[in-house]
Amino acid sequence: MPLLRKFASWRLAGVLFILYCVFAFGVMPNLMSGGETSAPGSKLGPLDLLFSYSPQQAYLHIESYGDLRGKAAMLSLTFDTAYPIIYTSLFMVLIYLLVKQVWPMGRKVHLIALIPLFAFVFDLAENVNIVILLTSYPKQLDFIARMASTFTSLKWIFVGINIAIFLGLLFAVIFAKFRNEKSRL
Repeated sequence: MPLLRKFASWRLAGVLFILYCVFAFGVMPNLMSGGETSAPGSKLGPLDLLFSYSPQQAYLHIESYGDLRGKAAMLSLTFDTAYPIIYTSLFMVLIYLLVKQVWPMGRKVHLIALIPLFAFVFDLAENVNIVILLTSYPKQLDFIARMASTFTSLKWIFVGINIAIFLGLLFAVIFAKFRNEKSRL
């Protein structure tokens, strides 16, 4: 929390937002459409964009990657690790800055800004399990596939929680500013 307190700023949030947009709308979609997630002609996307999946679904996706399984594993360990760092940092900074505006003196309330770390941890755990599945194929490890799916679901639940916290705080800040402007009149 001291690092967040020291470095969190709207400028940093802007830089992180730009990085997020580059990854979300440029890097990741291009990697995924460029073969990271499926062989040419396959309609299956990446496992980590699903909310959950069975071991059979996981292996159907992995099989569709064809000879690109090694590339998918490497991309999962690189770009799909950088991306969670970026979106987690963005959520943490935005939530911290908004919490400071809503509760300037509430140090314990500022801990809400650490909730995005849950999505980060679950995303990394998901990636590790998916890499294990990719590198062990054709051997099928159903327990690992179930763990990957569980981590995927937990990641998406916490991404949703992060968005809800962010939007709730944003509305609280807007409402407080609107109320303050109205009371000045």
